[in-house]
Amino acid sequence: MNLSSPHSEASSAGSEIVSLEEFFDNAAIGLHIVGEDGTILRANRFELTLLGYDEDEYVGRHIAEFHADEEVICDILNRLKGNQTIKDYPARLRCKDGSIKHVLITSNVYWKDGKFIHTRCFTRDVTPVHQQTKLLEAILNRVQACIVLVDPKNGDVKFANDAAKKMGSGLELNVNEFSPDWFLTDEDGNLVPLNMYPRCRAARGERISGVQYRWHTPEKIWDFLIYAEPLPAMHGLPPTALVSYVDLTELKRTKEALELREEQFSTVFNSAAVGMAQADPATGRLLRVNTRFCEITGYTAEELRRLKFSDITHPDDRIADFENFKKMVSGAAPEYLAEKRYLKKNGEIVWVSVNAALVRDSEGNPKVTVATIQDITGRVQAERKLRDQLTLTKTITDNAASCLFMMDKRGHPTFMNPAAEKLTGYKLENIEGRPLHYAVHYKKPDGSPY
Repeated sequence: MNLSSPHSEASSAGSEIVSLEEFFDNAAIGLHIVGEDGTILRANRFELTLLGYDEDEYVGRHIAEFHADEEVICDILNRLKGNQTIKDYPARLRCKDGSIKHVLITSNVYWKDGKFIHTRCFTRDVTPVHQQTKLLEAILNRVQACIVLVDPKNGDVKFANDAAKKMGSGLELNVNEFSPDWFLTDEDGNLVPLNMYPRCRAARGERISGVQYRWHTPEKIWDFLIYAEPLPAMHGLPPTALVSYVDLTELKRTKEALELREEQFSTVFNSAAVGMAQADPATGRLLRVNTRFCEITGYTAEELRRLKFSDITHPDDRIADFENFKKMVSGAAPEYLAEKRYLKKNGEIVWVSVNAALVRDSEGNPKVTVATIQDITGRVQAERKLRDQLTLTKTITDNAASCLFMMDKRGHPTFMNPAAEKLTGYKLENIEGRPLHYAVHYKKPDGSPY
């Protein structure tokens, strides 16, 4: 019995037919019947209202005239002619006013004696859902992280944002079997089974919060931080699972390079033959010291990290030292150079030569000071001893009654004490560069010969 055909034969079940006819006309979903040649034989009020057509503008026309995508309606008709049932097939229909309705079509064919009589089509308007989906996709496309929406039914990717598309083979989105060239490992380097891939776990409703994975491809190895969250049906959108891939590849490479540089710096810093220290430019508090600096000051590294540079600087040197430090931090001086005194833990004074530079961050703000400190106590003591010796020598020569001369290998005076100057009548600067006998034998102080 063909209850929905416009050419149904009368039967004893007339009241039932009337009821079904009423259902067809007044159903809260679009219904239409299409003949084998694609002509619309009948449409209910909901479908006509949905698309904005009068019955005579819609019925009797070829269904393809109302489809925005020719390949879609051709595929639908071919499937139906092949006795396939169409379920929730996405399509776009043209409205009378030129707008587009996004619909899902469910349809099958009424066959009689092996002959195609007509289709029975349900048209479900999903335009609001499509609009919500497009809005969601637009929002996700603005996110820099790679984001995909996964179908909970089968784990297939329903949507990948622009960032994910740019990654191309950098994501494990289309891998459904193991390959030695394409595989996933966890943070510890263990191989991840296919059913434990992030999108598969997300499809099962699992939540993933900040788990690191490494994706191996023939071209490159990628590092990701993965987040996944199942999303229930809401605002007309079907349930889905959101998976976010935060690309850590360059960050990890940079981190590894920085760690290597830090390791190299630490080796140089800790094994340096001179003292080295890092300090907070705002407070002068010591942040890091090497073994040699501990030896110079007599403090342990732990004790020094509780002190400031000023705490170990001799009180008489602190004011000048602080002014020079401020000039470096403010940029008034390119570096800090000073010879000053430290007070060792045992109270002894140690002379040091300090050469410090300021390290700034990417925005130009002071970040840390790095200083090299050399113990110059021995040199300072030697210089002081030499000065004392020179003072003593000068006192002796200045007060000696005898004439004292010092001459170079050419016989030219390089030193004359006061007694010698008095005897010759010349100051050293008057005969410098001349032989001594010029002053002693040949001329008087006024220049006349003897």
